[in-house]
Amino acid sequence: MAITHGQPTRDAFALQVLTDLDAEAGVAQCILVTGGTGGTEVATMDLSKPSFVQASEVLTLDITPIPTDSAATGNAAAVDAVDFVDSLGVVVFTSNDVSGTDFTLSKNPIANGDTVELTSCTYTASV
Repeated sequence: MAITHGQPTRDAFALQVLTDLDAEAGVAQCILVTGGTGGTEVATMDLSKPSFVQASEVLTLDITPIPTDSAATGNAAAVDAVDFVDSLGVVVFTSNDVSGTDFTLSKNPIANGDTVELTSCTYTASV
């Protein structure tokens, strides 16, 4: 038996994710890691506020300006997970799909001292 969600529920879920990211006084962040979720942080980028633009169940990253870390602490290993946290550091969502489908990075792997940009990102609430 498969479980699915109706469109209004998916829309509400996406809105809640956006609300959770942007609710605090500061800005949300995107944290790039190696070694999977909870692994070694290699870059941290502040997001705009609001961080995403919602269209139904899809959130699209606001890239004005493009989120950038100009002094990454990379170790030349490929980024394999992304954490999106609110301004208090609470994880709102995580993904290990950094293949370019949902997230586009200016470079991967990232070496120490590199500048890295998150040039696009979409989040789609689950069916």
